[in-house]
Amino acid sequence: MTEIEKAKAYLADVRKSKTLHCEWIKKAVLRHDADLKRKGWEFFFDEAEAARVLGMFSFFRFSKGDVSGKPFEIMGWFAALIYLAYGWRRKSGGRRFRKVYCKVPRGNAKTANLVNVATIGFLFDGQGDSEVYWLAMNKSQAKIGWDRQREMLRAMITDFPELGDAVYLPQGN
Repeated sequence: MTEIEKAKAYLADVRKSKTLHCEWIKKAVLRHDADLKRKGWEFFFDEAEAARVLGMFSFFRFSKGDVSGKPFEIMGWFAALIYLAYGWRRKSGGRRFRKVYCKVPRGNAKTANLVNVATIGFLFDGQGDSEVYWLAMNKSQAKIGWDRQREMLRAMITDFPELGDAVYLPQGN
């Protein structure tokens, strides 16, 4: 199943209440469905952009633990989140959603997912001189995300040497 198929399947499961989710997820999916029908407003859904961003996840590998080095498998719930966040666009340019709040329990690949989103923003978002910041409750938590991102970027440079000239990875903390 492709990343976009995972996203659409998750949205369909939410609509049919086939998956465990909170009321806010259901509301987000219903808002998406209603907004697709709206005419003459400042936003539109770009399926090709959602597919482009989701397709990038196939290039990423895990950077820690037993799965280190293995291809990243995006979970359906996160594929749906990316689908909605990156698919909705402003007619004036840019994304509709500039911030996403995501709160899930341990073991749901939060850091790995955010490493991939940060890498997309850093390398593939079409912005010149991109910057990525890792924020957390304390410096040691933020460092976990940065360390994983650095390792994943090193793996990408190994897989795609042409990225080496575009990415500077400092060695320090």
